[in-house]
Amino acid sequence: MNQNNGRELCSLSIGKLNDWIQLNGYAGWDPYDVKGMVWYTKVHYSNSKIIQLFRRFIDLTTMVFPALSRNILKIEKQVNPKAMGLLLSSYANLYEIKGEDKYLAYSFEIAKWLEQNANTDYKGISWGYPFNWNSIIYIPKDTPSAIANVTVGDGFFELYKITGEKKYLRICNDICVFLLEELNLYKESDDSICFSYTPIDNFQVNNINLLVAQFLVKIGLELDIREYIEYGEKAAKFSINQQNQDGSIFYWSKSQDNNNPKHLDLYHSGFEIRALFGLYKLTGKEIYEKAYSGYLEFFINNYFDSESIKIQPNKKNPIDIHACAEAIYCLSILANENPQVNKKLDDVLIYTIENFQTKSGWFIYRKYSDKFEVKFPYLRWGQAWMMKALSEYLKLTNKRMT
Repeated sequence: MNQNNGRELCSLSIGKLNDWIQLNGYAGWDPYDVKGMVWYTKVHYSNSKIIQLFRRFIDLTTMVFPALSRNILKIEKQVNPKAMGLLLSSYANLYEIKGEDKYLAYSFEIAKWLEQNANTDYKGISWGYPFNWNSIIYIPKDTPSAIANVTVGDGFFELYKITGEKKYLRICNDICVFLLEELNLYKESDDSICFSYTPIDNFQVNNINLLVAQFLVKIGLELDIREYIEYGEKAAKFSINQQNQDGSIFYWSKSQDNNNPKHLDLYHSGFEIRALFGLYKLTGKEIYEKAYSGYLEFFINNYFDSESIKIQPNKKNPIDIHACAEAIYCLSILANENPQVNKKLDDVLIYTIENFQTKSGWFIYRKYSDKFEVKFPYLRWGQAWMMKALSEYLKLTNKRMT
């Protein structure tokens, strides 16, 4: 597929997806909204084997019958700040590429919603998920998380770049205040630290630690705040120290790996590679170049199967729209850094659009096989991530044409 064909295919796809989003609105269902219900939380943390069997039955039922189960359980659509952050940066990208006023209007609308719905119970400014989160510990809904905040922060930073309005940069600074003042820090050494996932846990999760590191360095350089840069680089060093010989970095730190031993999946690997590459582009430092390039080789060699993808290195099915989106997003960011990337990028773009996008414009959730797929328009998990991925592909092709 040549560059113009890829751009045309992507433009048509993103147009259909945007039409659906504008018709649907920004509220949507989520794969984890059922799991956030109070009764499910009690089931989740029960040690009873019978109750755990019941939980697996509920998980299977809600997965196979997503619409019916949410109607029965009376789960309403919700606006998710992380989805709004993804859409904010997507529309900022599209305005930069196309110059159409409607994309700027969408950006301002989303930015206003985020400002009005920010959490003010913590220092700085912050956002969380609109449902309870059952992890190693119980995380109540609206608890601000690092991943939501860097995602929203990236959106505000993109809006700042296309408008020049300082208030959006001030919001990015307030997000940095939250990250530094409210997240818990694990200190491995004087120059190696790890940020927690939320203010109420002490998790050591490498993908979010690297994303926080990149965001702090990016805003620190923009505002000339040395403290942000120093904290960001210390966090980056922690996760680089976790890198395996094959280039990969497990989800959990090695000291907490018992939570899910040696776990790797495409989308979290993509997060980590993008963060490392971003740190290299921001600083030019060899340590980041070596880290991202080694990881990229692992990524290309382990997450792709012919024209499709693998959600995990040794597991092809199910193929998840979130993984497809991250593959397009990550490869679009790194398309000029490795000769193998461009072919993989075009293959996964075609595969995703042809196999996951519906006639209505939205993308289905999962394919378990050629005969079994779950068709449901999860907004944060699928539509927002695909909007971001497609906008990054379009941004890449636009740069090549200018």
